[in-house]
Amino acid sequence: MRSIMLAVSLLALAAVPALADDGAIAVVGGAVQMLDEHADVRMVSAVITADVYANESHVRCEYLLKNEGKGQMVTLGFPDMPGWEQGSVVSNFHLSQFRSWVDGKRLSVKLHTVSREKGSGFDRWYVRRIWFGPGQTRRVVNTYIQPNGMISGGMRWFPYTIW
Repeated sequence: MRSIMLAVSLLALAAVPALADDGAIAVVGGAVQMLDEHADVRMVSAVITADVYANESHVRCEYLLKNEGKGQMVTLGFPDMPGWEQGSVVSNFHLSQFRSWVDGKRLSVKLHTVSREKGSGFDRWYVRRIWFGPGQTRRVVNTYIQPNGMISGGMRWFPYTIW
C-alpha cells in the first residue's frame, strides 16, 4: 500500500504548481518586482534535491550563475508563495529556515513581504545581493524547509516547479 501511495504522490508531484528558482529582481519602494530576464547574468545550471518526509520536505537548490558582462551587484530573489492547490486542506504555508550561500560563504538574507506584482501570487521573497566580477561564475546554494501539501483524501505532495 505504501508503494502505491508513493507512486501516486510522485505522479501528483509532477502537476503541482510552485515557483522556486532564484531570479533577478528589482526592489521598488519596498515591493519586489520580478525582472523578465537579466541582461548579463544567466543561470548555467540548477540541481534541486529534496528529502521528502510526511509533513515537510528539506530542500537544497544549487545554481551556477554566470556574469557575461561587466562587474556588477545583482539582487536575487527567491519567491515564497503560499502553497495551495484545489482540494488542499493545507491552504497557506510558507518556507522556513531559508538560508543562502555564495561560493560557500553564508549570505545575509532579507525577507520582503510586501510584494504583489503583475497578478503573481508571490507575497514573500527572500532577497540577497551578490557581486559578480566580469565573466565570473558563482555557485549559489539555498536551503529551506517546505511544508508538504495534503488533499482531503490524505495524499501529500511536495511542490516545486522550475520556471
